[in-house]
Amino acid sequence: MIGGNGYFNSPPSKEMYIRWMQANVFMPVVQFSYTPWDFDQQTVDICRNLMNLRANYTDTIIELMRGSVAKGTPLNPPVWWIDPTDLVAQVIDNEYLLGENILVAPIIVEGATSRDIYLPFGLWRDENYPNSHLITGRKWLRNYPAKLDILPWFTRVTLSHH
Repeated sequence: MIGGNGYFNSPPSKEMYIRWMQANVFMPVVQFSYTPWDFDQQTVDICRNLMNLRANYTDTIIELMRGSVAKGTPLNPPVWWIDPTDLVAQVIDNEYLLGENILVAPIIVEGATSRDIYLPFGLWRDENYPNSHLITGRKWLRNYPAKLDILPWFTRVTLSHH
């Protein structure tokens, strides 16, 4: 639940509410225990943008859920799932995947406006800067900037050979 259990706890700070929303946007279910308008217009705008982003991937989430039911594959696997022998990926616990081609690296530390991100094997596109160069995986991105309205996320690119 975005914001935690609203029955027994006071709401989180605006910052952590937004970060919570960012952390959950590529998960199978988003449930609000506090609403964005409990905070301010900036929170409403950021959450609307995140829900619009999520709407672009609803079909993907449903397709992955069907695969999860049929084959037992996780909808949101850990980073090492796509590169099981990568010793660095094996210990990443603050990033996750949606399927095998979307990597999400939310800010989860209060006050932080940047973070280190590990990209496992593959060729990755930074979706906050989609026109920038592709990044070859098994690489750290140090101090990736992520102001309050930025969710760091990447898509794995497969190059077709014609």
